[in-house]
Amino acid sequence: MKFIVGVATGIVLGAAGAIAYSAKSGQDLREVAESVRSDLQQGTLGSRIERGIGDVQAQVEDRLGQVRASMGETGDTLETATDDAADRAADAIAQAGDTAEAVADDAAAAIEDRAGS
Repeated sequence: MKFIVGVATGIVLGAAGAIAYSAKSGQDLREVAESVRSDLQQGTLGSRIERGIGDVQAQVEDRLGQVRASMGETGDTLETATDDAADRAADAIAQAGDTAEAVADDAAAAIEDRAGS
């Protein structure tokens, strides 16, 4: 009985996660799964992850440049600039986590699809 409840709970949570991801990303899950499947077949999933990390790195560097520019323009104190940089870095890290989570979700969906095939 516990096994059946566990399986049913897993199916419900998986479906809820898929719906939440689809609503959050604005993408159809079938398209994402097909994209990940083709990446797995072509062996390009690593480059997809690298692109995501590169995008996040570019955002962080852009924000650091903005902080440096605001320090020079306004003559802010070092403490204010440091606080601003910390806030922006925290935002960038949160976005990186979202990006990594989305890629992990894509990979998990592809693995599930492959296991189901």
